[in-house]
Amino acid sequence: MTDKKTIPAKVETVEYDPYRSGFIALICYADGERRYILAHNTIKVGDSIITNDSAQLTDGNRMEI
Repeated sequence: MTDKKTIPAKVETVEYDPYRSGFIALICYADGERRYILAHNTIKVGDSIITNDSAQLTDGNRMEI
């Protein structure tokens, strides 16, 4: 599994996970790879997200702490 920093992704589905107390989201990266992530409470199908150290502070974007 490679690092997907700086590759934009789009949310395809938001699903219930019976082994967690929250939801998960299936995202599709611009290079075609699909992965599941933990979903935040306002995520919707069609949202665009990115993982980047300098990502804009919006729901769904991920950055290092």
